[in-house]
Amino acid sequence: MYLELIQHIENYVLLTNEDKNKLTNYFTYQKINKKEYLLKQGDKCQYNYFIISGVCRMYTFTEEGKEQTIQFAIENWWITDYDSFGKDKSSVYYIQALENAEVLKINRKKLDELLEEIPKLEKYFRMLLERAFAAAMHRIYLILTTPKKELFLTFVQSYPQFVQRVSQKILSTFLGLTPEYVSEIRKGSIS
Repeated sequence: MYLELIQHIENYVLLTNEDKNKLTNYFTYQKINKKEYLLKQGDKCQYNYFIISGVCRMYTFTEEGKEQTIQFAIENWWITDYDSFGKDKSSVYYIQALENAEVLKINRKKLDELLEEIPKLEKYFRMLLERAFAAAMHRIYLILTTPKKELFLTFVQSYPQFVQRVSQKILSTFLGLTPEYVSEIRKGSIS
């Protein structure tokens, strides 16, 4: 179960056999059923989750009571509420499994210990956060500057795995569109 994590890390930094053996002491394996929560709004986010299998999403509700998906995570992606995880404060988000999932999780104390034990992992996590921040900024840019139809088609082209695995309703909450509008685009009714 640690093979996926080790392979992912080695896309960024090389690990010795000793490093690989140490890693297993810091993470806990967890299975999650579809629709179960890793985090609920108001709780403190205790873990950073590495997705081995399945799809998870982070979402919240707007003042109008509408769901707003903030982030998805599939195999070899991480998901957490960094604000809550890092500051030990209540989360404004939910993290939910959209499929049966398997994760490796690490709490803040163990993560800090791991980074001291294997300092090169600081580089790994920095590179991941840089990529995630760039992707979030690009998403905001697209939402602000791109016509709705083009926004959906760009997402489908960039992330086809989500379109196959995530409901149209949930995809629409990520893109700021209505499910009806997404349905019309898919049918080809909107030009």
